[in-house]
Amino acid sequence: MLLYTLSTSAVFHVRRMILDYGGWSTTVSQLFMIQVLHLSYVAWDYSDGADKESKSRTKLVALPSLLEFTAAALSPTQVLAGPFSHLTDFLNYIYRRHEYAHDMPFTWVGFIRLGTSLVWIVVYAVIGKMFPFRLIYTEKFQQGSFFEKLFYIEVIGTGTKAKYYGTFKLLEAIVIFSGQAYNGIDARTKSPKFDKMRMTDIPSTEFSVFLKNITDEWNRPTRLWLKDCIHVRIHANVVAKVFITFVASALWHGFYPVYLMAFSLYAVAVVNTKFTYKMCMLHKAWRNPIFYIAQAVILHTTANYFTIFFTCLLVENFVKFTRTIMYFPMLQILVFAAVLAVDKNEGKVVSKYKKMGTMKIFDAFKNDEELM
Repeated sequence: MLLYTLSTSAVFHVRRMILDYGGWSTTVSQLFMIQVLHLSYVAWDYSDGADKESKSRTKLVALPSLLEFTAAALSPTQVLAGPFSHLTDFLNYIYRRHEYAHDMPFTWVGFIRLGTSLVWIVVYAVIGKMFPFRLIYTEKFQQGSFFEKLFYIEVIGTGTKAKYYGTFKLLEAIVIFSGQAYNGIDARTKSPKFDKMRMTDIPSTEFSVFLKNITDEWNRPTRLWLKDCIHVRIHANVVAKVFITFVASALWHGFYPVYLMAFSLYAVAVVNTKFTYKMCMLHKAWRNPIFYIAQAVILHTTANYFTIFFTCLLVENFVKFTRTIMYFPMLQILVFAAVLAVDKNEGKVVSKYKKMGTMKIFDAFKNDEELM
């Protein structure tokens, strides 16, 4: 089912490239991208339901009716936001089962998310007007100093992400207002929880020193789909699983070569993350606030670089952009990968952590699945 839906979506991606090569029109291809997630979720959940040993919370022991399936596939909240939940959660919402059985309390959370969305939309409008994306292709950018270019990358990258932040928070508000994000009452605070749907956590993506935090919190519904329907289903070593998952994400987004280049490089960076921070923690400098701030700034700039990289679409645009900054972020990632590939001390590093009692710092990497 996954291959079938990806193939169907590919037809419309190719059609879009023929009609508007290098443009951002999506036509019907975006709707098919959403249905790839929905159909593959249903297929895998039904497969899990047939497995008597499966402990999956979302498994389907019986196929849904045509009406139930169509309602979930065409639900406005599911189409707009992802889909952000499995079919079992949607049916619980429709039939008012489990946490949805009682009337949901009023919450200001939806209004807060809506206000956050409007703020980021304004940020996007202001930065987009003062520093348009096309600025990176102009002589003003190409002839500037290295630090001037870094400044433009920071501003334009932040402006580009602001567009997505505004959209993500608006979608969160819509789902909260619909009631589908309701997740019962918090046992500790006794307040209602509306956390079943989260598109992104902006502080984690903007101020983290861990690349994994950024990949975890950027477009969470798609990231969870990649993990549940691709990453954990692959029987291979961790590096192969990460690369296959990121390549699948690239093909899901479209067939522009830059997508494949960007996601492949991002896969290298994610694999690097598993090892580099373990070794960094051995050094006292890591616990120095100055070092921490420097690391956050470097990662923030690198993330903005990838944001611009991803939106170049055409290879010639990518080359024009990256050549002016001497391919610095790309070379940085690849050099790290080369060093780690020949390093033989990782076992000693992990052993030393266990003796230090600080392995809990790396709970995020406690198993291979957590790389996604």
